[in-house]
Amino acid sequence: MLRVTGSRPVTDPGSPSFFNIDSRKKQVTLYDPAVCGAPAAPEDRRVGIAAPKMFAFDAIFTEEDSQAEVCATALTEVIHAVINGTDGCLFCFGHAKLGKTATMLGTPESASTLGVIPCAISWLFRGIHEQKQKTGARFSVRVSAVEVCQPTQQLKDLLAGHANGKHSQKKILKIDNRLGFSLCYISQT
Repeated sequence: MLRVTGSRPVTDPGSPSFFNIDSRKKQVTLYDPAVCGAPAAPEDRRVGIAAPKMFAFDAIFTEEDSQAEVCATALTEVIHAVINGTDGCLFCFGHAKLGKTATMLGTPESASTLGVIPCAISWLFRGIHEQKQKTGARFSVRVSAVEVCQPTQQLKDLLAGHANGKHSQKKILKIDNRLGFSLCYISQT
């Protein structure tokens, strides 16, 4: 999924943009800014240098899309999977000051402006309650939250101050040559 935020820099209203968003087709097209709006040289057209680059996504959101739409699209499958016993993960990535915190936390004014995290918690416990009513199943919920801090790319355990069994170890990322990367010593509440 992709969420595009911020206004596009436009120096001349008549000039073409270096990217185009097609929410219906769920794709973004990028154009070379050096040739954007200018005819490409024949040699560039032959080798595809100036050709537009298209990227497809499962969903694309713009500033016009509501926080509720983002939450519904991002969380529905993850919450169903968690209720059915598998792990779930939602990852938000982007440059500083582009709205990641607003997307993840939202604002408390109304239910429609809540972020992905509060919605996930609410929907998860509502789904658990419904599943308990239907099947009588028992659930155990564990949550961890990790932030990648820039520019050092340090991993920060966001629940360390709230955990019951605190770990004194500072190591969060474990690297195994066979199994790859894994998070360890993460607080779970």
